Amino acid sequence: MNVCPTCHRTDQSSRVTAIVRGGTSRGSGSGTSWHGGSFITSGPDSAYIGESTSHHEFSSHGQTDLARALTLDTGDRPSHAWFVVGGTALVLLLMIMFGLVDQVMWALLLGVALAVAVASGDARAGCGCLFLLLIVALIWELATGRDSRVVVDVLTYVAPVVALIGIGGGAIAWKRYNDEAPERARRLRVWSRLFHCSRDDLVFDPETGEYASVPQMDFLIDRLR
Repeated sequence: MNVCPTCHRTDQSSRVTAIVRGGTSRGSGSGTSWHGGSFITSGPDSAYIGESTSHHEFSSHGQTDLARALTLDTGDRPSHAWFVVGGTALVLLLMIMFGLVDQVMWALLLGVALAVAVASGDARAGCGCLFLLLIVALIWELATGRDSRVVVDVLTYVAPVVALIGIGGGAIAWKRYNDEAPERARRLRVWSRLFHCSRDDLVFDPETGEYASVPQMDFLIDRLR
């Protein structure tokens, strides 16, 4: 029986997973807009811009306040973008070592572009890659009008550090994430059996009778097994 441990009734008790599922909405779609032609006049001259169409796609995600508060935080997966950044730095270092200086800048830009693309779904990783892009732009500016050796000299010192941070940091982050898999599975299992009583606005475990307020749900999950 899913009896609330404080009011000892069941009429206002609902499974947490059902509340989150019912209070979460997702949508997506696409459409086409038509733009009519028009004349643009500048002094004695005029030009006609023909009609055109544009295609657009959209997606939406919404949650009620209660569904958001009861959603289990399972942590973010590490981004693969840091492996791309570290791998690019390692490739650049090898290119410099083997004398492929003329192709270094193209490889650098390609690696950064790929890293930004991979990190597009991760805001923090995306910001990190964009910061790296600013460094690339700075290196490019330093090389403008000068011998390309400037770029090579800078990368000779920068590339090993970036390779170590990117590959090493990414490996550590993924190892930690994989090591925490059993704990995430336990938390998900406990969260899946919780109920919410709307009368007392609390979350409780029907198996043990333990309960907590909605903001304290994570602490309740930590206590349960």
